[in-house]
Amino acid sequence: MSMKDWHILYEAAVGETSPSVFEGLIYKTEVAIYHRLRELSKFEDSNLELDDITQTTQKILELKAERLGWPNPAGSCWPLTSACYAHTLLFVCRECNSPISISRIGSGRNLEDIDAESFPLKCAYCNRSSTVRGVMAKAHWVTEWHDGRR
Repeated sequence: MSMKDWHILYEAAVGETSPSVFEGLIYKTEVAIYHRLRELSKFEDSNLELDDITQTTQKILELKAERLGWPNPAGSCWPLTSACYAHTLLFVCRECNSPISISRIGSGRNLEDIDAESFPLKCAYCNRSSTVRGVMAKAHWVTEWHDGRR
């Protein structure tokens, strides 16, 4: 399967009813997205797919909260009474070089605030745990966050 086909893995995960199979498919989707992002970084005209990836990573967070019991990523701006932003950071495991993503919801769009935060990471590949600052992320996306109930 080509890294361009990350969306096929995502669609399979969305339709999956078994929690363990779902978790595995989400994991494979995130890895495929990571590799695709590395490919896309070489091209100037990839905004449409980058937008699609950003929306998908937001949906993945929602699915993890809903199906796997992850903490609600809503943060302090929920319910939406003011502007909310999703910050998605992509790190690289220092042990095995695998991708680790973290997302946070907040009221600020400012990258510097998130870059200054410390994040606990645990690699799904090698199980190494560490704490890193946001500024160490390989990539950092900010997207306006909307509650789907509006």
